[in-house]
Amino acid sequence: MSDEHDETIEERLQRLEDERRIEALFPRYARFVDDGDAAGIPGMFAKDGKMVVSGGYTLKGSEKIGQLFGKLLGDVKASNHLVGHPLVTWTGACRALAEAAFQAWDSYKDGRPDCYTYGRHLLEVARSASGEWEIETFTFDFATQLNAPRP
Repeated sequence: MSDEHDETIEERLQRLEDERRIEALFPRYARFVDDGDAAGIPGMFAKDGKMVVSGGYTLKGSEKIGQLFGKLLGDVKASNHLVGHPLVTWTGACRALAEAAFQAWDSYKDGRPDCYTYGRHLLEVARSASGEWEIETFTFDFATQLNAPRP
């Protein structure tokens, strides 16, 4: 990417607007999960997007990711995510890496123990043909997870 001083005011403004849209992916994901809205999650991903969970679990395809969240969120009685301020690193004009620390709490309908998760969300994103920012890879880098269900 060019030095920001070589950019026009319009290009700098576009980059800042793009950073805000990328940063907004984290709280948008958290809102979908906390609201139990599994149907909203696939729209954040590129069609062939991937979800990677530390420990080796990988799922490819926005439709499959949506189905998994439908199953997981169907068991959740209440959920709350806290997301730290994201860091966006540009890897190209229409590509970026983004990361944010998170804490999550989930309570389950069947009475099993609450789940507490702490770690980082790592995103590889790209601007789609329609101009929207889509997740190509969403990595859940868990520092610790207590009482977690397995996919």
